[in-house]
Amino acid sequence: MNNGFIATPSQVANVILTLCDNRREYKLNALKLVKLVYFVYAWYLAYEDENLFGEPIVVGVKGPIIQSLNGEFSQYGDDYIPENVFASTYNIETGKDDGKLDVDNQDKKIQTTLGIIEEVITYYKDKTGTQLSNITHEESAPWTLSSGVQMSVIDKALIKDRAKSKLKELGYLD
Repeated sequence: MNNGFIATPSQVANVILTLCDNRREYKLNALKLVKLVYFVYAWYLAYEDENLFGEPIVVGVKGPIIQSLNGEFSQYGDDYIPENVFASTYNIETGKDDGKLDVDNQDKKIQTTLGIIEEVITYYKDKTGTQLSNITHEESAPWTLSSGVQMSVIDKALIKDRAKSKLKELGYLD
């Protein structure tokens, strides 16, 4: 665990990058990766009623973002992220490497996290980064309901409520 949280944004991104090993097939560019990590965070919050990671979700031009990931992958723009590229797991706050999310760990919360990552990838795999960004801009989306001030934190209650509605609509939650 990382400072009491299950994972870091980089660890979640790296699981996604590993599962989407054919990044061209998954249309996996920087925008899509950041949005997938956002949806994993949102779905985890809806299912488990707790934060998956400690970094806040903030208002960005193209929807909700996780600043550490947004900056790390922005160099690829609309291009697919190369097969051998992964997020850095170095933690500036602690000065240590957080390492990989231990996918072999049988801890219930880690297994739940991995299941949610797989659900999110399965559900959104055919969408482009732009299409995912458009979803985050819908009328009742947390990004739309937030202040609109760049880099302001999006209220996690808005994220949770929207994710719960989506998961109920999909039949994943009662």
